[in-house]
Amino acid sequence: MKSNTPGLDSISFQIIRNLKDEHLQLIADQFENCIQQGNIPEEWKSGWVKLLPKRDIQKLNDIRPITILPIYYRILFNIIAYELRQWASKHINLRQQAFISHRNTMNHGLLLSSLAKKNKSSFLLVNLDIEGAYDSVEDHIIEKALTHCKFPDELKTFILNSYKSQILQLEIDHHLSRPFTKTRGIPQGCPLAPLIYDCITQLIIDKCIQQWKISIKPTKLNINDIGLLCFADDINLVSNRYCNYNERLDNISKWLGQLSLKINPSKSMATTLPTKSKMKPMIDGTIIPRFKNLRVLGHYPWDDSTLNEDIEKRILQFQLSLKYIPLKRMEITNIKKVIFAKCTSLFTHILRTNYIPESLVDRINIEVRKAIRKKIFMHNASPTNYFHLPITYGGLGIPRFDIFADEIRIKTALYLINNDNELLREVYSEGIKHENSIFKEMNRSMKKYKIRPQQFNNDEIFPKLKGKNFTIYTDGSNLNNSTGFGFTAKVNNSQETQDFSYKINSEYSHNVAELSAILTSLKILPPKSKAKIHTDSEISIHVLKNKAYNGIFNCFKHEYQQVIQQSNLNIQLIKVKGHVNKGNIKADELAKKGAQEHNYFDIKKLFSNQTILATSNTIIFDIKKSIQKKKI
Repeated sequence: MKSNTPGLDSISFQIIRNLKDEHLQLIADQFENCIQQGNIPEEWKSGWVKLLPKRDIQKLNDIRPITILPIYYRILFNIIAYELRQWASKHINLRQQAFISHRNTMNHGLLLSSLAKKNKSSFLLVNLDIEGAYDSVEDHIIEKALTHCKFPDELKTFILNSYKSQILQLEIDHHLSRPFTKTRGIPQGCPLAPLIYDCITQLIIDKCIQQWKISIKPTKLNINDIGLLCFADDINLVSNRYCNYNERLDNISKWLGQLSLKINPSKSMATTLPTKSKMKPMIDGTIIPRFKNLRVLGHYPWDDSTLNEDIEKRILQFQLSLKYIPLKRMEITNIKKVIFAKCTSLFTHILRTNYIPESLVDRINIEVRKAIRKKIFMHNASPTNYFHLPITYGGLGIPRFDIFADEIRIKTALYLINNDNELLREVYSEGIKHENSIFKEMNRSMKKYKIRPQQFNNDEIFPKLKGKNFTIYTDGSNLNNSTGFGFTAKVNNSQETQDFSYKINSEYSHNVAELSAILTSLKILPPKSKAKIHTDSEISIHVLKNKAYNGIFNCFKHEYQQVIQQSNLNIQLIKVKGHVNKGNIKADELAKKGAQEHNYFDIKKLFSNQTILATSNTIIFDIKKSIQKKKI
């Protein structure tokens, strides 16, 4: 079921997208009125419920009811969820990783992998199943949780009123039931539902911190101090045999009971290291079933036959999908896109936290080539390289799974090394001590391409301009295998301008040159000064001004923000049309001059307090492009 499925009013996202700006403004005004009045129109509280099976399609108690509310409701609550991301980062404990900025399931998956390696003589993981987790929550519990988490009062009242008296209809055999009034529960399908549940689990996390005397923000890989890992309603206990883990399980069960929520021990799951450990996790005397390994949030805490069996199933799924794709009727570029999309959906989560043996990696590549040969009637003796060479080199440009795997591992390593969360940095530094681990595999992938993480702590002092108020134009150039950047700076209320032009490594792109120009101009500004920096680069504006940006040029964004904060600068970044404005034309000339001359500038000097992937000569921005280039 797609997220743009219309509600009972049959209004779709497509209709909203096609509205004129003045009509969209009317909707925005209505949203503002709703929040000020603390409620939504009654029509927005009417929805229908789609029953989706979880594991067993035959069991009525094993379904997930998804509530489809009107498009206006979903747009408004999406906006609220987006605006609350920073609030959630400050108020929700790091043990909760669901639907909060810069948090995801991978963090817990990697943490579990590192914990298992460090505690392999005694490790316990229990995944707790809460019966009807979303549907069992009473309204007063939602209010209690939001109050506990210091939820903004205006929004708290608005959300509680919006959840009350919702009129729903069940879809059964493509027909809707009679309307009924929802009396409890967080509607799954509401964009804000996961964050609301984060607040509920925060009640449990804070109880654990208080009663178990564990750290509010753990920074070391102490398994019993970490204690609990959550992803919305997915609660996991981690422990070892030296801790009274059953008492902790009973504590969690009791505290959830106080919230009118109940754990089902028989549906909960546990795993231990060593696998024959005598640890017997139970809740209120009921033993929790134990398994050899446990998939938690899409990841396995260690690599064994259970993981390999899962990978084999994914390969089978991959084979089946390739079998039914009409490859011979597709353009070559589309074949590449489809295969990459299938690899991404099936293997990305596993690759980030678990090691896939080379034999299985090779099998995936073989299955891709086999399917293409069969579908487009190619000879079995056709060269292997033909499939993977870029189209511009005369090949099919089909992604190689081993390169895809290396790219994921290298990106994950950089993510951990630079993470603001001290515990995740510890996860990596501890993990690489152990052979046959995903962390060692990350290092092997980097060594394969002669890439290494380098710590940049440059204390380079750039000569400062004189003045307090500046107008700056910047530009970058990449012509005839030469790259450079330039900028012109003028002190306001003065006719004097200063021009700068530099040559940088020819392997750097035009975008790197543009961003380097802006960052260098920032570095030469005196403290507490103001500047209007003009650029014709839309990408640079997007990288530096978009709070949500987290792409290949993130190191520029980080340094840009750090320089502004440290020097107390007042910066206005302005987009101008290229080759029209006098200042931009001058900056363009300076950039081209820099590219052709010999005033070489090492852009590594621009970065401080960051670990960045680099070769001996250059910084690696686009990991995918870099490793593919070395494989050709």
